[in-house]
Amino acid sequence: MKKISLLILFIALAVLLPACEKAPEGEVTETEAVEITEAKKEMITVVSGGKTEFEIIRSEENDGARGRLFAAFEAEFNKRFGCKIESTFDIMAVLKLPAPDAKELILGDTNRAESATLKAKLDEAGGNRFGIAVIGNKIAINGTSWYQCYLALDYFFENFTSGSTLAIEAGFEYISEPSEDDAFAIAELISDGSGVAFAATEKVLKFKTVNGAGTVQGGCTDGKYAYVGMMGKSDGVEFGVVSKYDITTGEIVGSSERLPTFHTNDLTYDAKNNRIVIATLDAGWTRLSFVDAETLEYKGDLITPIGIRGLEYLPDSNTYVAAGFNIEIMILDENFNKLSSHICADQTLMTQGLYSDGEYVYDPRYLEGEAVHLMVVEDMEGNLVSSANLYGLSGAEPEHMYKIDGTMYIGCNFSGWLYKVEIIPQNWW
Repeated sequence: MKKISLLILFIALAVLLPACEKAPEGEVTETEAVEITEAKKEMITVVSGGKTEFEIIRSEENDGARGRLFAAFEAEFNKRFGCKIESTFDIMAVLKLPAPDAKELILGDTNRAESATLKAKLDEAGGNRFGIAVIGNKIAINGTSWYQCYLALDYFFENFTSGSTLAIEAGFEYISEPSEDDAFAIAELISDGSGVAFAATEKVLKFKTVNGAGTVQGGCTDGKYAYVGMMGKSDGVEFGVVSKYDITTGEIVGSSERLPTFHTNDLTYDAKNNRIVIATLDAGWTRLSFVDAETLEYKGDLITPIGIRGLEYLPDSNTYVAAGFNIEIMILDENFNKLSSHICADQTLMTQGLYSDGEYVYDPRYLEGEAVHLMVVEDMEGNLVSSANLYGLSGAEPEHMYKIDGTMYIGCNFSGWLYKVEIIPQNWW
């Protein structure tokens, strides 16, 4: 029995001795390698067991889409992990500087240094990307567009969650590969069963008062320039001024004299005749006025047999989509004769200044005193596609819409701004 015990002891020592030998200089033992790997994989736990010490920080200057996105992210965070994460705007740092070791999820462009660090890396990389950077106890998450921000937050959820725990490696840094400027299309959202919403995501240009007209009304585009009808009053009589803007610079490239266009409610560009057609709301909505698109000279009027409040020319068919009484949506020929019509299923107020791309009719509705307005969308046969929320305009009154190079814009009264508008999911996750 003793011989067997000694034999076992001898074998055990023989196995252990090589492991105790000092490794040649410059080489790393297996034990040391494990320790180094573990050091590199130091983890920062964001949430575990339904609790988190982190707080969400976002910019006070959030636009409509990002503001909605970050609010949805906070709700989804709490839903997934059964906890309550606090959220605050970065403006609070002006009153009280955050502790250097404060645990923060920093979303988008904020006044935090970590935001600037990540933004610089995204700018340096170029293209449409998103990024995540762990700097100390701060986790910065951002993207070059609202949609890239969505991808970043989704990446954060999906790649660092294990069961009910969310943890990320200390010092982690990731910049995504460049991608096309992804944007949701309304047909895609509908086919996916997603709720549709719209959001004003960027102020593009500020409309200027010209020749005494300072109230934003109708607007349109020839595909290159933006035209806006501004309304003014003289001795109690309404008049209009049409101005032409370079949308890339925001500068006026031409303006008309005062025109007898009354309320100047909606404008459309007639490509066949190179003219601006104006729905004046005069003579029981039946008077249309015409302005040369090049010179902005007044070219006379036409009294139509129908009342027209909103108007959009479709060059492919040489027809018009028009809005009339009781939110009647009509298809008109080039001489403004009615070809077909239907009553809009959503009777919420009246159309402001509709837009159509030949596939859908987009009809913004102004809800007075509300921060969120309404966008009614129909197909060309009159089927109601969506009565969608329109975020990010606050008290501004949506007046007109159009699309340039695939981007949708909306011009507003009160604020006097032209905004970029994008389609977003009603519920992000």
